[in-house]
Amino acid sequence: MKNLVTAGVRASHTPRIAPLKSVDSQGSSATSLAAVIVALLWVLPATVARCENSLLETLNQTNRPGRVTSAQNRVDYLSAGKAIDIVHTNQFLDFGEGIRTAELAKATVQFLDLSHVRVRDRTRLEIVSGSVSNQHPTIELEEGEIYVSSRGSRGITIPFQTKHGKGIPHGTEYVIRATPLETEIVMFDGEVEFENGVDRKLVASGSRAVSSANSEIRVFPILMGRRIVQWWVYYPGILDPAELGLEGQELSRLRPSLGAYELGNLNSALTNLNQPGVRASLTSESARCYEASLLLACGSVEQAKSILETIGPTNVLALSLRAVVHAFEDPALASASTNAPATTTSPSSGSELVKGAARPRRRPAGVRSEDTAQAVANLTEGQSPSWLLAESFRAQADGDLHRALHHARAAVAVSKRFGFGWSRVAELEFSFGNLRGADEAAQLALSLTPENAQAYALRGFLLASTYRVAEAIKAFDRALELDPGLGNAWLGRGLCKRRVAGLGWLSSRRRLIGKGWLDDLQTAAAVEPRRSLLRSYVGKSFAEQSERASASKELGYAKRLDPEDPTPWLYSAFGLWENNRINEAMSDLESSIALNDNRAVYRSSLLLDQDRSVRSASLARIYRDAALPNVGLTEASRAVSLDYANFSSHQFLAESYDALRDPTRFNLRNETVWFNELLMANILSPPGAGLLSQTLSQQEYGSLFESEKLSIRSATEYRSDGEWRQTAAQSGQFGGAAYSLDLDYESKSGRRSNETLDRKEWFSQVKQQVTDRDCVFLMTKVLALEAGDNFQRYDPSAVDTHFRLNETQTPLLVAAWHREWQPGSHTTLMAGRLAGDLDIKQQLNVWDAFPDWSNVNQYRIEDLRYRNEYQITTVELNQIHQTERQTWIAGVRLNDGEFKTSTSLEHVTVGGVINPLLDAFFAAPIISVTREPFLRLSPYCYHSWLATEHLLLTTGLTFDHLRFPDNFRFPPINAGSDHRSRVSPKLALQWEPSASALVRSVYTRGLGGVSLDESFRLEPSQLAGFPQAFRSIISESEAGSVAVPAYEVIGIAGDYRTRFRTYLGLELMRLTSRSEESIGAFDEQSGSPLPTHIQELLRYKEHSASLRVGQLLGRDWLVGAECGMTRSLLVKRYPIITDPTPAGNPSSEEVANLRSVKLRLMYHNPTGLFAQCESSWLWQDDMRAPVDQANGILSKPPESVMQLDLQVGFRFNRRRGEVAFGVRNLTGQDYRLTALTPIPDLPRSRVFTTSLRWRF
Repeated sequence: MKNLVTAGVRASHTPRIAPLKSVDSQGSSATSLAAVIVALLWVLPATVARCENSLLETLNQTNRPGRVTSAQNRVDYLSAGKAIDIVHTNQFLDFGEGIRTAELAKATVQFLDLSHVRVRDRTRLEIVSGSVSNQHPTIELEEGEIYVSSRGSRGITIPFQTKHGKGIPHGTEYVIRATPLETEIVMFDGEVEFENGVDRKLVASGSRAVSSANSEIRVFPILMGRRIVQWWVYYPGILDPAELGLEGQELSRLRPSLGAYELGNLNSALTNLNQPGVRASLTSESARCYEASLLLACGSVEQAKSILETIGPTNVLALSLRAVVHAFEDPALASASTNAPATTTSPSSGSELVKGAARPRRRPAGVRSEDTAQAVANLTEGQSPSWLLAESFRAQADGDLHRALHHARAAVAVSKRFGFGWSRVAELEFSFGNLRGADEAAQLALSLTPENAQAYALRGFLLASTYRVAEAIKAFDRALELDPGLGNAWLGRGLCKRRVAGLGWLSSRRRLIGKGWLDDLQTAAAVEPRRSLLRSYVGKSFAEQSERASASKELGYAKRLDPEDPTPWLYSAFGLWENNRINEAMSDLESSIALNDNRAVYRSSLLLDQDRSVRSASLARIYRDAALPNVGLTEASRAVSLDYANFSSHQFLAESYDALRDPTRFNLRNETVWFNELLMANILSPPGAGLLSQTLSQQEYGSLFESEKLSIRSATEYRSDGEWRQTAAQSGQFGGAAYSLDLDYESKSGRRSNETLDRKEWFSQVKQQVTDRDCVFLMTKVLALEAGDNFQRYDPSAVDTHFRLNETQTPLLVAAWHREWQPGSHTTLMAGRLAGDLDIKQQLNVWDAFPDWSNVNQYRIEDLRYRNEYQITTVELNQIHQTERQTWIAGVRLNDGEFKTSTSLEHVTVGGVINPLLDAFFAAPIISVTREPFLRLSPYCYHSWLATEHLLLTTGLTFDHLRFPDNFRFPPINAGSDHRSRVSPKLALQWEPSASALVRSVYTRGLGGVSLDESFRLEPSQLAGFPQAFRSIISESEAGSVAVPAYEVIGIAGDYRTRFRTYLGLELMRLTSRSEESIGAFDEQSGSPLPTHIQELLRYKEHSASLRVGQLLGRDWLVGAECGMTRSLLVKRYPIITDPTPAGNPSSEEVANLRSVKLRLMYHNPTGLFAQCESSWLWQDDMRAPVDQANGILSKPPESVMQLDLQVGFRFNRRRGEVAFGVRNLTGQDYRLTALTPIPDLPRSRVFTTSLRWRF
């Protein structure tokens, strides 16, 4: 197991949130929301239509079949009857027109079917009319070599022909080489029908066909595939011109080329080198090394190697070039491959700018890197900067990025004006996520080599990472102007254009800037066609355009290009998930996680951990969709443990715990962990990643492709018992800003008397990037809740028909300032104002001591009016610091506030009969008003240590000191304060004995809060997947709200995944809670009943065990089973009461056992159809302590409940919508279950359900 984190994909998520209406003006707001929905439904289809590939539209308009997307060095335009001219980029080619590449020149042509043709030097091709229709072109290759990628076909197939035959491709990737004597076809993927007039053969993937005049077509398996594709491998400049030492006539002849090289322009340097007579005049070893370096830059690897073979073995420049070639292509060196991915996953992620390097497993975690300054000093003495730069590439090929950076910095330390060296330093700083260091090095490289295309491309990514998209596009444009064959520049420009195109419907300028983003991504793959990662991006692009077949082909080919690259598996999983192929999506994403560390050659260990964490969070979501929520929760909690700064993992945990929350907000066990994870997700995410909706899960998976956009989501659920819930969210992202508006409305008429509920919650969130390191986050919340008795009752008829609750929060306000000093180092300052008003009307039982507490009478207050107004100011400072093996989380939280409480008690009764004399005796109405301060100070510190590659240990220590009102909840209330302090140790362990197994354990202690103060926190609320912070562990239905409970959590769990796609899980937990607080009572010792307070002691223990198993069956089916047992003990003690009678002593001890079995069958079909059948069986018994039984308090009879739920539904394309119908509790069985053990909210009769979800 690794110390994981996720910055690599961090800036590639997008902001989202939803426009909500004011709670006070529901009518007008509903109209506004409806208007927005109608407008979006009208505008978005047109927007999607405009996002269609711009090239196809342009080619159809011009009736020209092709366009030259890139041209390097001399490329001639050929047309019958016209003079030969120089081709320029974006020049269209008509029928009867063609191009010819000179020596060391290359070009790329895109055709009507979106296929790309990469043209090698000394090649001539022409576009001719097809035999079937003059509107369908045919590629005629007269001589030379081309690489064809026709994976994006839209019902159009462009055939080819040479002197020795013609072929019809079928969604393929292949090379054609034509000479006067023969034609050779090498098939990398797909198939081609090839005929030559004598023979006809179907040339399949992995085959090579050779055709010559008047002979049969010969077919062979592909051998030496790397040599076939050497000419498009991109080699950077590594020679320091200061080391060449040229002089005399040789220097004079090379001066134009050297001048361009010193400016960083490799293409211009090569063009000048290729002038007549220049290369033939080169005799010195330095000049020939220079020639070889330029030949490498243009992909003429064999020519370069031939030159290097003529140079002595001691020449340091030749040694440097050989080292680079060795690192890029030698199969003996850790299975090096030209197929290695080589680009950034997002504009702010680490770089993968080295092509073709080997990718070993990541460096052993125990190897510590030297201090950079000392390492550089040790390397610089007497070394060649060219050799040091070559060693940097070789170190990267070995997977040691630290050593690679040391060598690159040593190179520029020896030769401070070495522009290619500074460009290399920038790339490696980018690999570590050090954006400022990368930017400084890139700008220095551009000042020294102002025509360095690689440096411009890197600068573009850096600008994009700070949301300066327009400037980034200009940087990429400049890079492509200097070097049209630079895949990274095409990629970066395409991603930036796509970001702008997301809101293209807002303005014509945006549409113009964003036009052609898919063209750029396809061109990136065309100019470097064997880079798996570029293929992955193109596949993802096709998926976003709803071209499933093309996306599947592209991603499948990317997997075959480089089986060790995790990226195509990741994007394939997202596409499969969107197409409702959940089982396959799980398998692909698990494969992506297993391959994650193969990218060690491109990214630091810290960023690799971040990548793993993102993949784990994504996998967790898919597990949840596959009805394996516990497996998903485990995966997400592991991601958080391995990378606490990974916002996407916090996001999934927030969504998971949100699903466990009580919609009525009467049971608050999971409120703290939900809101803590929500805050962490939104604070840690960059604005480009968007804000997590409070009400709707919004992980679209496509968010890894960042774009500016507006979105709206809605979810409507209705039940036949009158329960209705509507959630809506509208969000937007513009540059470095994101906002979200969320509404959650719930209404229920109730299944029993006085069970009505009307709840409205409104969240507003805004996040703004202030500097490249700083973000500010603002959130407000408004709550309006009106409810009757919604507590879980054993007997549904035993309700408080007088209970009414009104709660408002107007508003809660939270602000946070977040700074990321460097990858893994985060400082957050959060401040907030929490204000609420709780108004309750109910009946109340009170105790009266007469003459002392050995004789207690119980009275009933028929009319209690209670109001609590509170204001709490919270301030918290939090620091996260991560290294490759350790994570520190430290901070301090300060809460300061006030609770103002008033109560009025009247109509005192005995036996349910109002007695005016009792009112007079108690001096009713009894009115009390208190105003008490609240204070909390909580410093904390956590440390996680990756002890081995498979063992993560977490320790922590917290101190909590609270001063709080003595009794503000249980009338008659009293003035005064209490205080409590506690030191709480924390310990957690996560051990991965194998890639398929995980063992987790935890021991924590803690001290709870009084109200909302416990939820608004940055301190970790869970460790190793076990919650460690709660508003209350004891069910509010059994004990009401408690203040400052002390709790303890002990847990151990194991998860295992078999190769047969079986998921096993076992979890054991022990929760304890202890509370000591004052409650109101009356004391008649002075002759008349006076309000007083007595101590109530609550002791709660909960032991639980659960066993889970899930099995994937084929493509569409899943079966699962879960069995569990929970034993809960609640002890209530009132030490001052010594009355021996049952009526006078409320002390009790109750034990309840709950056994449960759940069986599940799920079906998901790629058409969008899904169905689920779930059967639940619960058996509960209630055992009273002997003292209770002696007092006549008998145990409740055992209860057995079985319920069957059915659901069927349909998901629309790319999950843009979902409609479902179901029935719960098909048999209509009622039940009697005590809330002492946690129980789900089961319907008491047959209930029909319907739901509708949609998003744009």
